Amino acid sequence: YYALGRGVRVVSVPAQHFSGRGLCDRNATLWSGYVITGPGGPVYFAGDTGYGPHFQQIRQVYGDIRLAILPIGASNPRWFMARIHISPEEAVRVHGVLKAHTSLAVHFGTFQLSDDAQRGPPLKLRAAMARAGVPSKRFWVLRFGEGRDVP
Repeated sequence: YYALGRGVRVVSVPAQHFSGRGLCDRNATLWSGYVITGPGGPVYFAGDTGYGPHFQQIRQVYGDIRLAILPIGASNPRWFMARIHISPEEAVRVHGVLKAHTSLAVHFGTFQLSDDAQRGPPLKLRAAMARAGVPSKRFWVLRFGEGRDVP
């Protein structure tokens, strides 16, 4: 972990992805997400990750998450991307597993990284939220450049 002072720490936590920077170093380095702990409650940045037991483990260690920053894009085709990127539907499940007060959708809409339609992930996320009964005030999809205060 890294201590920032005033009781704030940044801790590397598990994620599920692959790694590689050259031709001969496939999976030779680790990947991770981060939890920022402090007086305001834990903030979790998932980074790139597939779905797995690490979400429950993070919840067990850090308790209810104040803000979960979760990827929703680059998840199709599922046969290829499921191990490394959660889908919008899985992001809603992760929101629940973490018992996140608020979640923020990231990792979509900037570059064409997969078979996802450019605006497809937010539409799928909103549909999954409706099916799960998650109100829009609890899982944000921000416009480019938009900011919000976290309750």
